[in-house]
This record gives sequence, C-alpha cells and structure tokens, in this order.
Amino acid sequence: MARKQKPSTPEVSFTRTVDFVSRYANNIRVEPYATDLKVLFGQSTQEPGKEVIEQHTAITLSWAQVKLAIYYLQVQLVVYEMQTGRPVMIHPVLMPAPFPEKVPDEAANDPHAEETMKRLRELREQFILESNR
Repeated sequence: MARKQKPSTPEVSFTRTVDFVSRYANNIRVEPYATDLKVLFGQSTQEPGKEVIEQHTAITLSWAQVKLAIYYLQVQLVVYEMQTGRPVMIHPVLMPAPFPEKVPDEAANDPHAEETMKRLRELREQFILESNR
C-alpha cells in the first residue's frame, strides 16, 4: 500500500506596503456579518465625567481567518504567561457582561438560540475562571 505524502508547504515571505502603519489600541469592537467579521480598533481616553473611544482602524476578516487569529492569539498569550510566570490580569471593569439566561425575543425563532446562549455563558465563565487564576 502506497503511503500518502503530505502536501509540501510553500515558502512564505512577508513584505510591507508603503502605507503600512503600526497603531496602538486598548479598545476593540466587532461587527459581525454573514461572510466576515469587521474588527474596529480604538483608543480609550478619559475626559471629565466620561470615557471617549477614538476608533482609528477597521480590519475585516473572513470567518476562517477569525478562527485562525483566535488560535494564534491564544498561542501568543500562553507563551507570554509562561515566560512571565504570571497570568495577564483583566481589570474588573473590563470583564465581559454576563449573557442573559433567557433567549432574547429577537432570537426566539432561531432553533439554535438556546444552545448558542448556553455555549456563550460557558465561554464567559471559562474566561472569568482563567482570568482569576
């Protein structure tokens, strides 16, 4: 029986366009669409009595790239936490709000709504646990 060979991965090189910019962001928002996800980056500034988010960059990713980005970001976080010997702490005011126990009315006809809400609540609980270790 012949062995299947793994397809070879082509060599990849990276270049930067002339308009490449490097920006700082301490705020992130997302806008989901059927085919992709827009990620908006911004910087939070404090003004008397309020916080102002100045959004400066939007990047739109396919859902496959979103999934890959989550993986590679998690890899980098694990490496950072292992190298520093301490977890990255999340300030309590930045903790994600809980998801509602009841399915929102606008999703009542979605056959996956209950399972989606359950998984989202579990995801948040796991995040909270990992952020408080």
